[in-house]
Amino acid sequence: MGAGAEFEEYVRSIYSMLLNFKDEGILVTGGANTYLSGISGERYQIDVYYEFVRAGVRHRVIIECKDWKDPVKREVINALESKVRDIPGVIGVIISRNGYQSGAINFSKQKGILALTSDELPSLGTLIGERLKTVALPDETCLGEPFWTIMMTRSGENTGVWFALGFDRTEKKATFHSFSRNIMRSYFLKT
Repeated sequence: MGAGAEFEEYVRSIYSMLLNFKDEGILVTGGANTYLSGISGERYQIDVYYEFVRAGVRHRVIIECKDWKDPVKREVINALESKVRDIPGVIGVIISRNGYQSGAINFSKQKGILALTSDELPSLGTLIGERLKTVALPDETCLGEPFWTIMMTRSGENTGVWFALGFDRTEKKATFHSFSRNIMRSYFLKT
């Protein structure tokens, strides 16, 4: 696999994790076998592609990945904008490993193309942390079956720390409770 294909796979995996924090099942594809047809009849190879439906609206995104040693030129953004105009209902994104030439970013904004650098993508550690938050920490949508627990929050976000009803410094243990409809259980954590 060449450097360009590796970069495409990296971007594809980042977006797959970003879009599926809560196991939404959004398929992120791309590479040599992914093509979309434009209204002109032209078939375009797509580096990274995803689509999903929310609130009855279909969201379609194509991402061009540029793992070049030189910054991306305005002409490349122009070519992507042409592709976006030809493929109905898609949003265009370009991600460059080495930035953009002068004027290319402003041109992308004028044409409605999101231009990012690889440095703007979240790190693997950040993605793993966010995934753990969605599967391990309860939020306001959690039903609390069979047990509920009270957790501390900071700035409206769950901190992952149980709200303790007491801390015994001599025995170094905290008491916290979890609740269900008919049962209250006490737990003691030794530190």
